[in-house]
Amino acid sequence: MKSADSASSQAAQIKANEQILADIRPSAVDSPKETNVWTPQQQKQLEGALKTIPATDPERWNKIAECVEGKTKKECMRRFKELGEMVKAKNAAKMG
Repeated sequence: MKSADSASSQAAQIKANEQILADIRPSAVDSPKETNVWTPQQQKQLEGALKTIPATDPERWNKIAECVEGKTKKECMRRFKELGEMVKAKNAAKMG
């Protein structure tokens, strides 16, 4: 069982990551040079599904893809990875 401090720290990190996503959201739609374009609506659908579908659900990515219009499981997984890399880069820029 997690301690209150650990849960509080985790909640703070989630809030910080959500703020970072909000900061980068306007650029979250891929540039024209990329073929995998995400609309702002699809981006919001992905973010909503990531928040509501538990990571422990074995069908998580299939369910997430069902929530995002016009995107496959593979595309959603790729986008999640890309967003994680953007968050890490932004955090690194803030630290350095």
